[in-house]
Amino acid sequence: MTYTTIVADGFAASAIFEQLAGQLPRPDIVGKVKGVYLFNLKAGKTKQAWTVDLKNGGGSVAKGKVGKADCTISMSDADFVDLMAGKLDGTEAYMAGKLRLKGDMGLAMKLTVLQTEAKKAHAAGPSAAASSSAASSLAADGFQAGAVFDELASRLASSPELVSKIKGVFLFNLKAGKVKQAWTVDLKNGAGSIVKGKAGKADCTVTMSDADFIDLMTGKLDGTQAYMAGKLRLKGDMGLAMKLSLLGDANKSKL
Repeated sequence: MTYTTIVADGFAASAIFEQLAGQLPRPDIVGKVKGVYLFNLKAGKTKQAWTVDLKNGGGSVAKGKVGKADCTISMSDADFVDLMAGKLDGTEAYMAGKLRLKGDMGLAMKLTVLQTEAKKAHAAGPSAAASSSAASSLAADGFQAGAVFDELASRLASSPELVSKIKGVFLFNLKAGKVKQAWTVDLKNGAGSIVKGKAGKADCTVTMSDADFIDLMTGKLDGTQAYMAGKLRLKGDMGLAMKLSLLGDANKSKL
């Protein structure tokens, strides 16, 4: 699941994107769709974009344009809500000029998958959506790091400057005992996002144990010393690796 602020004032579509995000991660949906949508919506004179990635990892939803979209859909906020609710037929909307498409037209035909999930979430109600959201947290059994990523995700909304300071995508490959787990921290696109698993292309890959990662993020382990001791392996942008301390700073107050 991607943790970003999805709500946009004045857009009814926000609730739909929140419901969709609450359904993730869903590898089955990603397997069906295999594409990234960019929704450019308009409410009055105000424009807002959302990116729905159903191509990488378990899927993610973010406010704003994130990465490269396979299919771009432009329409009004009201028409989008009707489309997702099944009150507006996609083909008729396209023919009437209410829906504009760019990119993979075949992918546009798979919008019905999103419609189905949106209807399920709406029918389930707020309590079920909250339960689904909780179940799709960044936690991973046996890994303490889940709490760190959860905390970092919750701070992204109030710390948008992290994206402008870091400008990169980290892939953390961690190991607890014999079990491995990855997390992707995107501090390059949109308002930033965090996903459990590998999502897209990383600029810097960090490999270490779960315990050492916790110590690194809490300042108990120095990054340079960890690297020299072989506790931390890096691949990709070494300059970006030097900015890992900024992630630690964002977490120390709560850990």
